[in-house]
Amino acid sequence: MYKKGIVVKIENEEVTILPFVKDACASCSHNCSEHASCEPYTATNPNSLPIKEGTVVGISAEKKAEATQGIISLLFPFLFAVAGFALSAKIAGLLGMIATEGFKALCTLIFLCASALIVLAVTRIFPLSGQNQIVEVY
Repeated sequence: MYKKGIVVKIENEEVTILPFVKDACASCSHNCSEHASCEPYTATNPNSLPIKEGTVVGISAEKKAEATQGIISLLFPFLFAVAGFALSAKIAGLLGMIATEGFKALCTLIFLCASALIVLAVTRIFPLSGQNQIVEVY
């Protein structure tokens, strides 16, 4: 994730930033305070970059949070899909069926969809922690 934003307030270690999206803003007829995508968010300045109100900055997520998100959203479904394929013969046996290629593909897709629902539920119940960071000043 990498975004641009305008610094609107600086308090201690937290910097409040208004998203800066040129494409969306060019066609928008609303005031920024009326538009949902223009909600300010907070970030930290771990590199102590020289910033003041009105400065355009580049924002990035913490690397640890990005890695955790990648593992949860990519590796977990992949492992579930492999497990669905590997367990398809046993599932077919329990159902009194023969494990054809179509049945193996069906089991793989069912396990993949189940993992997607689990990932969605877990990330909504336990949101990933991580603070946005200012990485560049324009």
